[in-house]
Amino acid sequence: MTCVARAADTIADTRALAPAARLAALHALRGALGDDWRGPDSGRPSGGRSDPRRSAPSLARLPEVLAAYRALDPADRKRARAVLLTLTQAMVESLDGFRPRWRIAWTPSTLGPT
Repeated sequence: MTCVARAADTIADTRALAPAARLAALHALRGALGDDWRGPDSGRPSGGRSDPRRSAPSLARLPEVLAAYRALDPADRKRARAVLLTLTQAMVESLDGFRPRWRIAWTPSTLGPT
């Protein structure tokens, strides 16, 4: 699970891919975590300025890491998936220009006496 999280972090932070390509790669990786994953290329980054797998061993080994993830006991895979989806959702939101779902309204009077 740690290797998948590291690969996701590398995707989110790499400068070898444009932000839109990083976002697409994270979505592909999230899709590869599902039980209905079918394609051998799911979760692999593509497009962008250069192939980040050359400079990031965690991405070069991504197919192997995903195979190990899928080989986990179903109950363990379910728990790992929940953690990985939470982590990668935060990365997606960060790349997508995180917009908080709440706002703090304040005025000078809400700060109390000065």
